[in-house]
Amino acid sequence: MSAKIVPYVITDQGVHILKKAECSQFFRDLEYLSSLLIPENLETVWQTFADLWYESSFSSDFMQYQSLISSPALLEVIAERLKTLALQVGGPVGLGFRLAAMGAKRIKHWVPESLVTDRKSAAIFRNRFDTLAHRELILTALERIMNGKIGDSPEWALQLLHKWKVFGDN
Repeated sequence: MSAKIVPYVITDQGVHILKKAECSQFFRDLEYLSSLLIPENLETVWQTFADLWYESSFSSDFMQYQSLISSPALLEVIAERLKTLALQVGGPVGLGFRLAAMGAKRIKHWVPESLVTDRKSAAIFRNRFDTLAHRELILTALERIMNGKIGDSPEWALQLLHKWKVFGDN
């Protein structure tokens, strides 16, 4: 299995690959950040990122779509996509499948039917389930909560993420 990094931006016109200059800058930044990490620390940094994301964004990342997406058909598509992706990733017995199945059952209750559909928000919300990194972030944060480890990140990892302003205002 191989992977390719494809830098993109999400606008009101949908998802777009970065232009050449922006893409070049992205890869320069990525190279610099990568030089700061050693393999032994990757898991710690990822878990710290999940902690910070959970503390700063978990509720708002999901609840912001409540006022933007209303189509019952769209909710059905998202629910089915969750189930399909969970089967692909972990099969019918894995943690990912159980969480996705619970989410698929409850997703219709997260969004009132009377609200307006917004294409950009729908694209961003769908991206949370289509993109492996987003899905793994959600699962990592939930697993850390279940294991009682949320918020126990070492200071060096917190400082690294704060230095690069991972969550904007930290």
